[in-house]
Amino acid sequence: MSDKENPNLPAMVKLTDLAEQVSKSQLESREQYFAFLRIPLGSYDLEMDQDTAEKFKNSMISLKTGLHARVPMICPGGVKCPVGRRCDFTKFVMDKKTGKPRRGNDSLPIIDTQASKWPLFQSCPYENTLIAMRITDLCLEYNVDPTESDNITDLSIISKIAELDIYDARASSILANETIIVDEVTGFEFTGNPQIQGKEISTKKLHPAFELKEKIHKMRQELIRAMVGDRQSKVKAQAALGATQSRGLTDIMDDMRRRLNRSDSSTIEAEVIEITDEDENTD
Repeated sequence: MSDKENPNLPAMVKLTDLAEQVSKSQLESREQYFAFLRIPLGSYDLEMDQDTAEKFKNSMISLKTGLHARVPMICPGGVKCPVGRRCDFTKFVMDKKTGKPRRGNDSLPIIDTQASKWPLFQSCPYENTLIAMRITDLCLEYNVDPTESDNITDLSIISKIAELDIYDARASSILANETIIVDEVTGFEFTGNPQIQGKEISTKKLHPAFELKEKIHKMRQELIRAMVGDRQSKVKAQAALGATQSRGLTDIMDDMRRRLNRSDSSTIEAEVIEITDEDENTD
């Protein structure tokens, strides 16, 4: 028995039919378009405990606002973290005689992985706090209300500036343990014997982290100019609209004043006739 002959089977739809329906479909309103963009969470057959549900809700809220949603680094632990030895959650193996951290062959303090309590696989609390502080400060500085729907562009620029501040802080953490000028190997001297390696040829250059800070600074300045420029444009547009409305009222008042002046200056010539009592009796 074919599918068409069995009425209990669900009706099948071809992709060509769907493609035609999609091409002909039109959204009639802005609200309908917004509803179309929403994630159909009801189509996911998932159940979760209260803690997982709370984390998911907070994650969705952070994505909705666009604030520090995915910028903070996920903690890999002090051993793998580029700034792990500067983290307060990191504990070191202490020398009982000197009371100072013991150092390994690389001259770096040895990390005590058992005593350290890192927030593994979670957002870095330092970067979370830093980006929240920066966004708060920038919103107050530029008088941006994050709850207002007409501040989406300003809020997006503020978020990008705070994000660049995080990257700048990471670069500074790297430079704290290294020099700004580094040696870059560009080649080797030829000795004529392939088994003997010649002397390295190196040149001085800026540390890549320092070059990154320069790029971050330029990008940040461009965002600030865009922020200030957009706000100045809004102010100028509002001022121009107010001036236009004021000019319109002024023109109306001037026109009324001219009409009144013309009516006052115009006179009506008339002959004065004296009426006596006899004329009245005659009538």
